[in-house]
Amino acid sequence: MLAACLLLATLHNSALFAGAEGVWVGRAWVEGRRLQALVVTPQGAHTLGFAETDEGLYGLAQRPEGWVAVGFSGEGGLVVRLDRRGKPVVAHRVGKGLLWSTDGEYALGGLRGPDWDAWVLRLADRKSWVYPASGDAYAYSGFGTSRGLWVVGRTAGPGGFDAFWMRLDRQGRPGPAWRSNFPGNDYLRFVGPGLALGRAEQEGDSEGLLLWLDTARAELWRRPGLDYFRMWRDYPTGRVLVGEAEVAGERRGLWVGSGRAVALGPGLGSLRFLEPQGPRAVGFSYGYSPEGQGWITRGSELGQQLQYRKEPLVLRPMPLNWRREEVRLVWEPLPPPAPFAGRLEACPDKNNR
Repeated sequence: MLAACLLLATLHNSALFAGAEGVWVGRAWVEGRRLQALVVTPQGAHTLGFAETDEGLYGLAQRPEGWVAVGFSGEGGLVVRLDRRGKPVVAHRVGKGLLWSTDGEYALGGLRGPDWDAWVLRLADRKSWVYPASGDAYAYSGFGTSRGLWVVGRTAGPGGFDAFWMRLDRQGRPGPAWRSNFPGNDYLRFVGPGLALGRAEQEGDSEGLLLWLDTARAELWRRPGLDYFRMWRDYPTGRVLVGEAEVAGERRGLWVGSGRAVALGPGLGSLRFLEPQGPRAVGFSYGYSPEGQGWITRGSELGQQLQYRKEPLVLRPMPLNWRREEVRLVWEPLPPPAPFAGRLEACPDKNNR
């Protein structure tokens, strides 16, 4: 597991979306059974799901008793409890929606009613709240503090979607909340201590977006082509940021750290998650395999050097007056997990030169 670049060896159409301490989650195609939620550990891999639906896992966090992973099962959210070695113990389909991320205490996503509403699920007691918006809204990420929870995502806006950010107390009651109010499509995809990031559409181009929540200061990272910031973390060696960057009309995994920005991978790909224990990113690539494979990288491969122009962004956000609604949901158990032959292997040498 020390290789600079690892791939998930499966049949096809697999991806990894999150990982930590030797446990990774995502999706895998299981022949005759469509997409299945996937958990990979050094001891072995497992899939979960119903035979007639698609499943996948997008978020992962550690808890005292093990792990929790979240995602989707058919048209419902998916919550999976794992033991300390990462083996799935119990899984449930919850409501009609999907869950994008978790910090171990809360899970966040969208719950479908007449429209999609931002959804926050407190895992310990299964309390579930939605925040109805005018049009569709998702919660993508949350960051807990002693006072409550910062939540970021996207909501309907004049140009399609606006980024939103709001503060909740520990009982899910909303405090101040805003939307970006830009003319194009804007998302906030991840929030950590003081800083959220995502993308902002400017002049028909998708630019990387940083937003410092306490000051409402914002910054665009601009270059030709699509850029989408997915996650950041601070490490002893410095800050690392990952996502997607377009090169020659194709999206590649983006790595920003140690004073450089690089588009990685031999073809279509995305880096979605940074492991907390060290600067290593989790995602998928269609360059190493035409059908797509899970991908883990330390960012040390050769890649396309990128040059960004950093510009302050003047925010004129609109306040959101969202209300909290508690929702009671049925927790439907999934069938037991099945062993899976997937494993992590070093990336081909020709792509590691």
